[in-house]
Amino acid sequence: MSDGTPAPEYLEPAAGSPLPGEGRSRKRPLLLGGAAVAGVALVGAAAWGAWWWLADGGQAAEALPASAVGYVGLSLDPSGSQKVEALSTLRSLPAIAEELDLDGPLEDIDLKQTLGTAFLGTAPCDDLTYEEHLEPWLGDRLGVAAVPVDDQPKVVLAVETTDEDAAVEGMDALLACDDGDLGADDAEGSAYHVRDGWVVLAPDETALDAVLADLDEGTLADDEDFQRWTGEAGEPGVLTMYAAPAAADYLQDALDGFFGDLGEPVLEGSISDPVALTATTTTTASTVAATSEEPSPEEQLEEAIEAFEGAAATVRFVDGSMELEMAGGLGDSELLAAADAEDTGDASSLVTELPAGTVLAGATGLSPEGLEQLESGLGADADDMVEGLLGPLELDPVALLGDAVGLAVGPGLDVEGLVAGTTTELPVALLTTGELAAAQDVAEGLGFGLAAFLGVEPVVVGEDGRVVLGLDEAWAEEVAAADGSLGEDERFQHAVPDADDVDGLLFLDADALVDLVRGSMPEGEDDEVLDNLEPLQALGLSASTEDGTSRLVLRVTTDD
Repeated sequence: MSDGTPAPEYLEPAAGSPLPGEGRSRKRPLLLGGAAVAGVALVGAAAWGAWWWLADGGQAAEALPASAVGYVGLSLDPSGSQKVEALSTLRSLPAIAEELDLDGPLEDIDLKQTLGTAFLGTAPCDDLTYEEHLEPWLGDRLGVAAVPVDDQPKVVLAVETTDEDAAVEGMDALLACDDGDLGADDAEGSAYHVRDGWVVLAPDETALDAVLADLDEGTLADDEDFQRWTGEAGEPGVLTMYAAPAAADYLQDALDGFFGDLGEPVLEGSISDPVALTATTTTTASTVAATSEEPSPEEQLEEAIEAFEGAAATVRFVDGSMELEMAGGLGDSELLAAADAEDTGDASSLVTELPAGTVLAGATGLSPEGLEQLESGLGADADDMVEGLLGPLELDPVALLGDAVGLAVGPGLDVEGLVAGTTTELPVALLTTGELAAAQDVAEGLGFGLAAFLGVEPVVVGEDGRVVLGLDEAWAEEVAAADGSLGEDERFQHAVPDADDVDGLLFLDADALVDLVRGSMPEGEDDEVLDNLEPLQALGLSASTEDGTSRLVLRVTTDD
């Protein structure tokens, strides 16, 4: 494409419709080194979360092709309650509030100008201004997509424009900003195309031509998988992300490299015999897995990736908290079958019945299928591995874990002493719905090693169906009592609002954590970091699978 292409046709945007074939294109050295950077580097890392907005209307997906394997859609100027909620929450975090200058009435904050100015501040040129080079043409919506070109994903940017002529002038100035080198039309670098109210930016002419050709075949907004999973991700909020089923091909390539690098040694010997633990021979995880007749964890993961049906996520601000909701499908795979089993254990009560002062709590339900995967993942040499850790002990995972397992960390943890290895106050407990005798056997096997390394001996309390294996007797007794009120605590309810209807959950009392860390640090050390964590109240995570759809919700709450 060249500067001699016809002027664009001005058509009313139609959500989901292919863009017209006419338009104008430019090729320039790319500001800051890559098409992805032009979108991602709009603000500093601390301010990045502040521009995760989703417009009330259509998305930039209407300006990107259905062939995209990944997508992030956002808006530079949200409206309505989401803007107020987001700004209110973000202003409570000192680092972000300072970065974005979030002073004054929320309704008076011009977020687009703030972010645009921050973006230009990262450019190598000092003659670019928001008023001259961005404001005349910059619209409210933006999208970044990974689009396969010759079987390689290319990062493509779609930016809404309110004035196409001004967009050409502004983009030429931005892309020419390369350490003072204004470049020329035949210079190596990015290429962009302006039409129908959008600037489409690609790494080079070849990629741009391929993207525009794919757009003629259909837009991402019209794609059935995109519509399905963005709908499953819940109400629109401040950011939309999407991974197409075809993204699994690229993920598989990455995992092949990851598993190919495995082979870290697994120590043989017994934790009850520290000398043997550190002086015996080693084997590899791949060797252990190879001896199993059941699919290895790697094979199960590969199967799930091949069956991947797509996924999407939404970030929203609500009630003084930031929430990430994800939804996706693993198709007909063993991993999904284990997660979607109807007889998964009750993880919720393990957590909600903990003492109200619990600092960290987590639990997951287990199904027979999941336990089978656990045993097969250890391989046929599982007994040898257990013996290496616990001595000559036959471990039955079903007897030990039951159908749910959890972890609880209580107040009073001496962080400084733990790091220094001088404390014996460890209010940490493993909670299961298994058998008391099985936990006692494990405690006996672990006892010598824990006494040698930590100076404590494990204790086991409770009864069949609620067994606690802990490192502090008083805390273990509290956990085993099952008469706590954590589930009634307002911070817990705010962080994990659907705790009674999930397969797994996690809760972190951020207030208590900050107090623990601050109390264990020398005065004045890392105060800035802790001051930025201070406004956080809690973190909650929940996961569930139903009818083939897996869902995860992460919520970070603040004191406001």
